[in-house]
Amino acid sequence: MNSNTNNMDDRDKGRTGSATPPPAPSPYGYTGALSVPPPRRRLSGLAIFLIIVCGLLLLTLIGLVTSRTAGMAFKADLGGRLQEKTIISGEGREPDKIAVVAINGAIGGRGSYISGEGMVLNVGRQLRRACEDEKVKVVLVQMDSPGGGLSASDILRNEIMRLQKAGKKVVVCVGDIAASGGLYISSPADYIIANPTSLVGSIGVIMMRFQMAELLKKLGIKYDPIKSADMKDIGSPFRDLSPKERLYFEDLIKTFNDRFIGIVAEGRKLDIADVRKLANGKIYTAEQALDYKLIDQIGYFDDALDKARELAGVEKPRVVKYTKRFDELGILGSLFDNRTSLNLDDLQAALESMLQMDATPRVMAIWSGGVD
Repeated sequence: MNSNTNNMDDRDKGRTGSATPPPAPSPYGYTGALSVPPPRRRLSGLAIFLIIVCGLLLLTLIGLVTSRTAGMAFKADLGGRLQEKTIISGEGREPDKIAVVAINGAIGGRGSYISGEGMVLNVGRQLRRACEDEKVKVVLVQMDSPGGGLSASDILRNEIMRLQKAGKKVVVCVGDIAASGGLYISSPADYIIANPTSLVGSIGVIMMRFQMAELLKKLGIKYDPIKSADMKDIGSPFRDLSPKERLYFEDLIKTFNDRFIGIVAEGRKLDIADVRKLANGKIYTAEQALDYKLIDQIGYFDDALDKARELAGVEKPRVVKYTKRFDELGILGSLFDNRTSLNLDDLQAALESMLQMDATPRVMAIWSGGVD
C-alpha cells in the first residue's frame, strides 16, 4: 500500500515538474496582447455648432425657471422702494447725512431675471434717493469698475451732476479700479481719492465686434440679407466690413472719444490738450494718476469719509447706505407662487435679448484688460 502511494506521489511530482509554469506578471500592469481601441470619430463643425446652440438654450431655460424664484425677491423693489440703513450713527436727533453708494463691476443698463434691474437703474435709483433727501449733504461713491457701456456711463455721470445741481457734494473713493467708464462717471466729482494700489485711466472708447463669416463658411451657412440700404446691416458679425463702413465706424469712435476727453477735462479742470495726451487707452497707477491730476489724493475709505465730513460741514454726520426692501416672503415665498410657471413670452424675450447682446456692436467705455 505504501509503495503504491509513493508511486502515485512520484507520478504527480513528475507531472508537476514537467508542466509549463504560468507567465510572470508584466511589470507594466497588463498581460496578453495589446488591444488597439477603434479610431474615434471626430465631430463635424456643424455638430459642434449645434451643441453650442443647444447649450445656450439650456442655460436660457435654466435662467428662466430660476427667474421666478430668485428674481421674484426683487418684486417688491421694482417700484423704486429702497430702505435706508445706518452705517455710522450721527449726533443729534436729526443729523445731516452722508450717503454711501457703491458702483461695482462692469457698467451696464441691461438687467436680468436673476439680478433684477440693471446697474444703471439700481445705482441711479440710489443716487436719486440721496438727491431728494434734504438731510443728505454729501454722497460718497465707492468706485470699483473697469467701465462698461458708454451710454450707461453717461447716464450715471448725469446723476452725479444732478446731485451737484441740488447743492450736494460728491466724493469718489476708488477701490481696485476706475477705468474708462468708471473715470467718466467720477470726473465731475468734487474730490477723488484712490487707494495706493488703485488703477485709474483708460480714457477712450472701443467698439467690440466679432467676425463669424469664416466660421459660417466652414459650416456651409450662407448669410443672405434682404435690406433697404447698403449700410442697414453695417457691423453684422456675419460678413466683413467694407472699407467705407470701417471709416464710418472710426468716425463714430472719434466723435465719442472727443466727448470723453472733453468730459474729463471739464470735470477735472484740465486743458483738453493735456487730457488728449493721456487718452491713449493706458491705465495708470495711483501715483501717476495723481501726477496727471486725474485724482486729488491717495488714501483709503476712511480718508474719503473724513473728506466727506469736511465738505458736509458736520463733525459727526449720520452715514447711511440704501438697500433693497424685499417682500415679507422673499425668495421662499416665491417658490410657492403660482406665477413660477415658464411661458413662451419669457423664452422669446430672453432669446431676443441674448441675440441682440451678441450680434449688435456697441460703443463701450471699458478697459478690456479689466474684464473678468
